[in-house]
Amino acid sequence: MKTLFTMLLITAATFGQNTEYNKNKVLKTSPEFGVWVKYNGDETFLVKNTPVGVFESYTELNAVLDFYGFDINSPAVDQTLINRLATGLDDFEMLSHTLTMQTSVIKKGWKNDKVTLVWIGNNNCLILTIKKR
Repeated sequence: MKTLFTMLLITAATFGQNTEYNKNKVLKTSPEFGVWVKYNGDETFLVKNTPVGVFESYTELNAVLDFYGFDINSPAVDQTLINRLATGLDDFEMLSHTLTMQTSVIKKGWKNDKVTLVWIGNNNCLILTIKKR
């Protein structure tokens, strides 16, 4: 009985800590590609730097931005450098290539009174993180 009570408390705490975006999801706690995970108290979506990975990350980013009412063109922080070979963030194949060649980098952040959202991309991976405020 004590074990069941402890498990219920842990489960309740885990669900209670999710952001509104992931509130109905059971999040894994170890890093894994292509799914939301709870890592160091933050919710993280990690993909490999491939054209498909860039597409998946960009699509998930837009869903989170829309959910929280952020504008992709108005980040609070933007230290992104896109090589001119890529026509933009939605040029998935060329953006992946220029990230791999380390001639592009993505570093963007948005924040409001509920969350801080960070999107980072480099030669290895793209990471989208939601942190409760």
